[in-house]
Amino acid sequence: MPRCFVFAFGGTGSRVLEKLTFLMASGSAYDDQSGYPNVEMPLGDWDIVPIIIDLDQHNGNMNSCTELLEEYHHIHHAIQDVKQDKLQHKFFRYKLKKLKDINSATKSQDFNMNIQNVGKHTLSDSIGFQYLSIEEDLFGTDQLVNLLYGQDELNMPLNKGFKGNPNIGTVIFGQLKNNPDFRTFLNTVSSEDRIFIIGSIFGGTGASGLPWLLKTLRNPVNINKNKTQILQEIKIGALIVTPYFRLQPDKASEIDSDSFITKTKAGLKYYEHNVQEANAMYFIGDRLEEGDLYPNEEGGKEQKNPPHPSELFGALSFFHFMTKTNAELPARETKHFRYGVKVDAQQKKIYFRHFENNTPSSRWLKLPLTMLYLSSIVFKKVMPTLHAPEPYIKIKIIEKKGNIFSGTKVDESFKETEFYKKLSSFFGRFLTLLQDLEEREKSNHHLFTPFMTNPQTGTKGIDRGDATPVNDLILQNPIGQSKTKGRFNGTKYKVGETDIVQVNVERVPIKYVHLIDALMLPVYNINHDFEGDNFKQIRLIELLYRGVYGFLLKHKHEFVMTEIDET
Repeated sequence: MPRCFVFAFGGTGSRVLEKLTFLMASGSAYDDQSGYPNVEMPLGDWDIVPIIIDLDQHNGNMNSCTELLEEYHHIHHAIQDVKQDKLQHKFFRYKLKKLKDINSATKSQDFNMNIQNVGKHTLSDSIGFQYLSIEEDLFGTDQLVNLLYGQDELNMPLNKGFKGNPNIGTVIFGQLKNNPDFRTFLNTVSSEDRIFIIGSIFGGTGASGLPWLLKTLRNPVNINKNKTQILQEIKIGALIVTPYFRLQPDKASEIDSDSFITKTKAGLKYYEHNVQEANAMYFIGDRLEEGDLYPNEEGGKEQKNPPHPSELFGALSFFHFMTKTNAELPARETKHFRYGVKVDAQQKKIYFRHFENNTPSSRWLKLPLTMLYLSSIVFKKVMPTLHAPEPYIKIKIIEKKGNIFSGTKVDESFKETEFYKKLSSFFGRFLTLLQDLEEREKSNHHLFTPFMTNPQTGTKGIDRGDATPVNDLILQNPIGQSKTKGRFNGTKYKVGETDIVQVNVERVPIKYVHLIDALMLPVYNINHDFEGDNFKQIRLIELLYRGVYGFLLKHKHEFVMTEIDET
């Protein structure tokens, strides 16, 4: 199968890659036709190989992204060995792989390229500055270096990246071409593959690494002629992130966000005249206004910027690039794309209603994120409070064929498995992401509020049509039921010739009863499609997906009906 290598540079690259991972988990664009030549091949058939490049090996954003990728990787592998023709779900279906998965010669064991020896300790160490004045062949070079770099730049520790100094990064990345993992990648890539690169233009790592990688790929050194031709012809896309946040002023910090715009203007001018190696270049950013500022952390685990809609929307550029045919991406020509959301100038909150139907953004965001959101609600907030007495039981049916549930709750032994823990962590991270995207009321950037996940927000905004009707559905009270917590006897369903299934829900907030009701319908078919202990993980994923989809379909939710109309 063809592969797409996704390079993520620095903190911004990791943050965008993190959002792309959530989108892939939701099944966004999974069935869309990819640009693979002469064959009808959905995007979901590609192998996706993320590669993070960051000298700051303890960066908080990078570590958060790496942990998320590891969780996805584990979940995907746990549910992939099943009867593919029986699958209805699209969750975690993208084939996310490590470079080591496709080439065992790779030294790195995770998604980060092993570059610990690149750059050594300082720029001075990296270029052997102390030897420049004594080597006869290098006479005068030390004076040239002193003209280009101040002592602070020469002696700045590089263990936290380049701290917004691309002039240092360009020198260090020049040494990466001989890195063992990078050489492994060059020897692995084939003519069928594609490459996508993510980085900012206003920082240090992305601003220096992204153009370096483009030029190195198109003009490789010390590699055979056939591989050189492949790299010169392979389709390459790049997302360039322009400024979208500001930092608190800090005289002790090397980073000053007041310089972001100046750096961006200089960078764009450089790209215009000197960077033509990509087939498609995407640009995204946000207006910089007065308001709350991000903490000014130079790097390390403390640098963990809150999520921003630009990162989520920027991740969509990957799908756009991958669904372009080779003919739409001609050689020796760069197509440029900018992303925009049509909102009023003073509108700070972005809702699903701002994405017009029959557009890629609408198709790739609305239903996939809604499905993942509701599944997260079921898994994190509904399933832990299930109560099902012995005489009744949808969950008893599942228990007989896989021990997902035991008596009145999720089976304890299943909850202790790595699969269950990582799935729980992944869903938890997703709910936190949604809350963080909508919470920063005084922030200096736009907010994305699709679901009203913040309990403090309550239902305000729903009557104005701002948030998706999903919120309205789960807040409805069943006819004849009180508005308080209590017991609800689910509707009886006939599943098969003789079985009557019923579920009792106790200690569950009434607003979730409709979700419980919908989960009952697919149970029988799921157990027959995936019978046996080996398939209990996939049964759980199928239960979430089919149940939530049925819930939306039952209520004729706009997003489901639109998908049906389009297909």
